Order: sequence, then structure tokens, then C-alpha cells
Amino acid sequence: MMDDEALNNGHTEFDEMMAEGPTPHLHLSVSLLDQIDRARQVDELLDRAVEDVTGLKPSEVKALKLVDSGAHRLEDLADALGLVDDAAATVVDALIQRALLVRDTSNLLHLTEAGAAMVDRADAIRIRSADLASTRLNDHQIERLTATLDLMRGLSSERQLPRA
Repeated sequence: MMDDEALNNGHTEFDEMMAEGPTPHLHLSVSLLDQIDRARQVDELLDRAVEDVTGLKPSEVKALKLVDSGAHRLEDLADALGLVDDAAATVVDALIQRALLVRDTSNLLHLTEAGAAMVDRADAIRIRSADLASTRLNDHQIERLTATLDLMRGLSSERQLPRA
């Protein structure tokens, strides 16, 4: 975050970091970002598999899972989904229309039996799709993939990463 003096000088921490030049690990950083993008693409393929079978968009599946894990207020759901309240309300209304969610008299959201079954079904589709995809990997590739994902998870959980 910029302080008043830095703002007045037009100078930021980013400018300072850029002046220092890249680290010797730049090629590894770029490679890691490429791997993260590939992992996202796999995640999107799994989302599409779920959508093809259930007809639910990824945001709808995520909303069901969030309600299942305790996000019962629209505002909490919107925040967790990264949506404004009106957009989250549209997702919720679609799920209510499909009888996967209900609103109680206090305006709290709850899964219906069909909603809970849909969460389980979406998870089963993702697991089965990933299982089928994993048959294309040998044991060494699976070990490397697991190690890479563990490393990425560890990096993402560190709160003190330097910011550009």
C-alpha cells in the first residue's frame, strides 16, 4: 500500500522492485505460473464434465458446496463466490428454481435433499473424471504431479509472499 509521500513522488514499492531487476529464479517463476495455468485448465475441464452431466454452472456448484459448509446468508455466499449480492442472488434464485436450495423464514439458505445429492453427484463426477484422466499417467508422473501440487499449495498458504 502506498503512503502519502510515495504517492506524491509518484514512486511505489513496485517501482523499486522493478529497478532491482529479475531474480536468478525468473525462469522457474514463469514455469510455475505456466503450471498453475495448466492446473486451472484441468479444473475447468472437470467443471465442464460436471456441467455436462448436471446442467449446473461452476458457480452454482460452488454455491451449493458453500451452503453445505455453512454459508447460509446471501452476503456470505456472494463474498465467497466473489460476486456482488445481485449476481449471487441470481445464482441462488436459479438453484431455488431447481429445488436444490430453499430459503427459510429468516431468509437463510439451506440445501434440499436434492441439493445435498447434487453436491455428492458433482463431487463424484469430478473424482471419476480425474480418476479416468490419471490412468494416462505412470507412477513417476503421478509422484511428480503430487509433489508439484503440494509445493504450490505450500506457497499459496504463505501469507508473507513478496508483492510486486
